[in-house]
Amino acid sequence: MMYGTRLPLRSILRQSALSGTISGLLMAAVIAGTSRMRTGRSAPGLNAVSHMFWGSQAGRQANWSVRYTLNGLLLNQLACLFWSGCFEALYHDRPSNLPRQGVPHVIMLSFVAYLVDYHMVPKRCTPGFELLFPRAWYPWLYAGLALSLWGGAQIPVPSLRQIAHRERVTGRFK
Repeated sequence: MMYGTRLPLRSILRQSALSGTISGLLMAAVIAGTSRMRTGRSAPGLNAVSHMFWGSQAGRQANWSVRYTLNGLLLNQLACLFWSGCFEALYHDRPSNLPRQGVPHVIMLSFVAYLVDYHMVPKRCTPGFELLFPRAWYPWLYAGLALSLWGGAQIPVPSLRQIAHRERVTGRFK
């Protein structure tokens, strides 16, 4: 990557929207699966995410509902769009062999997400995992975030990669 050159914001946002959508769906599956392992039900983990709106009672909701589950899914999707956007903005000029070389980047980003989620933002803005899962499970949940970010980044968007390739070949941004 040529430092000091930037891709158009539109290209990065388009890639972020695609990869973030896939990442959000995958992370929702991770949360639901982890919740099923912990409680025997998949809804409580997703419901706990909605504690931003409904307080700690969200973590005690065992059933699927529009109020808790839908809001939890939407908040999870927004968070994954944000972290995918960070990934795309930082690593938009990744090589074509992303499956191998992208892994350290998503692991680092998921660690940063953990630090932000549990050491920088107010308690009301955390993902709500603390309402349902023991702290020892956090590494697994954030490994799920890393896998979901990696999975979302596998979506090919030719225009973004073509721009990055053109930048490398010509040494300038067109």
